[in-house]
Order: sequence, then structure tokens, then C-alpha cells
Amino acid sequence: MNSSTWKIISCRETIFYRGDAMSRELLVVRHAKSDWNQVGASDFDRPLKKRGIGDAEKMGQFLTEKELIPDTIIASTARRAMETARIMSKVMGLSARDINYDPSLYLCQPHTFINVLENVSSLSKRAMIVGHNPSMDYMVQWLSQKEVQLRADGKLMTTTSVAHFKMPDIWCPLQAHVGELCNLWRPKELPLK
Repeated sequence: MNSSTWKIISCRETIFYRGDAMSRELLVVRHAKSDWNQVGASDFDRPLKKRGIGDAEKMGQFLTEKELIPDTIIASTARRAMETARIMSKVMGLSARDINYDPSLYLCQPHTFINVLENVSSLSKRAMIVGHNPSMDYMVQWLSQKEVQLRADGKLMTTTSVAHFKMPDIWCPLQAHVGELCNLWRPKELPLK
């Protein structure tokens, strides 16, 4: 090991070795399309629409074909985010037991998202976080080394969008603009099958 390219970083009493590699991957997922017409349902309890279910299945299949199956999944406890995570994980051959639910991701502030990501296990090589806007938009822009272009309608993370990042070889400490945005996929822009 060349001491000029490696250094020890201590984060939350755990020691990691950090080199120049981008050895981790992050999938930032906005929940699928939810049903605003559900009578009596609070924002937290809104289920997915039929279109949202189909988009989550489609995106799960797409990620499987790209061999981007996460080893860590963290989802908001809002119904629409949990359903999105469950559908995608099932299509990817994972179990609902593989999903970690974090109530702090529901309509969270950016520092909360950062804290959740910094607490991902050091053993995780590819994490997927399922949450809500505006947090997902902000995090994609905050993490990306390069400016992220909005669509013509001013939107970035439409429902069921997935931003795929290459990340530094540790999750913590997390700093702005450390991620290489490899792709940003939206269901309507995926190739038809």
C-alpha cells in the first residue's frame, strides 16, 4: 500500500481506509406515482397508482438488466415509498426483509438524508435510498460533481426516477460534489420492451 495514496479516516468510531477509487455506488430513487384521489388518506398513507406500480416494476427490471442490484435498501416509511421499494426489490429478486425503513426520510431536510447515507454499513457496496421530493432533487444536485440539467419543465427527479452515482470508497464523512453521476433514468425515457 502506497502511503501517499491512502489515509485513515475516522468516522463514528469506525476506521476506514480511503484511496482515490470510486468503489461504492448509490441509487437515489424517488417514489413511484401515488394516488392523490384516495379518499381519506393522509399524505403519509397515499398508495401507489396503477401507473406507479407499473413504473416501479419497470425500473426494477431495468436495474436488474443493468446488474445494479443493491446490497442495502433504505426507504421512507411513507406508504408510497415503502410500496415502491417493495415492488422494485421483488422484481430484482430481493425480499421485503432486505429493506430497511427509516421514518426520518419522510419529507426530510437535506442534513437528514446525509446522516442516513453516512450511517450505511461500511460493508455496503451499492446502496439504494427511496424517498421524496424535494429532498431527492436536492441530494442529486448536492452529490453530483457536475451540474445536473433539469428537464424543459424544470423537473429533475420525476416519480420513479433513479439517479445512479459512483461514490467514494467510504460513506462517511459525506461531502458535497463527491459523486460521479453516471445516469439519471426516468421511466418514460427508458427503452420500450
